[in-house]
Amino acid sequence: MNHFLVIFRVQTQCMKNFIQRLSQDKQIRLLASLENRKSHRDKTLVAMLLRSGISLRDCVNMDIHDVVLYPDRKILLRISIASSGSGKSHLISAPPVLRDLVMLWLAERCFVSSAQGERALFLTKKGAVSPPAVSIILSGREDSSAD
Repeated sequence: MNHFLVIFRVQTQCMKNFIQRLSQDKQIRLLASLENRKSHRDKTLVAMLLRSGISLRDCVNMDIHDVVLYPDRKILLRISIASSGSGKSHLISAPPVLRDLVMLWLAERCFVSSAQGERALFLTKKGAVSPPAVSIILSGREDSSAD
């Protein structure tokens, strides 16, 4: 089993998002398809969806300030409660292994051409990642429109 899959021993969990419809086998294949990608963005994005239980919409809408990293490997994700219209948010705890991936992506993110002044956590060369770009990533195929 490759390194990426060993880190993310996929657990089938009931999540209120796209990932809940993926069997454990499909999750493993998705992770394996990302193993050889150069960018940490795709690995971080998929791992966040698989391991935190956040929705696809929340993941796409996440800003860099919505990730709280602690020295003790703890990581919290700030999720906006958009449906209430109140502008409130709550913090959820995520597995510590996500912290390492997020840190790798944040270091790489600095060199993405659209990063200057952009607050979105996940970027393409043109700006914030879009739901269609995430669909390409989740399909496991490489496509320049997701970059």
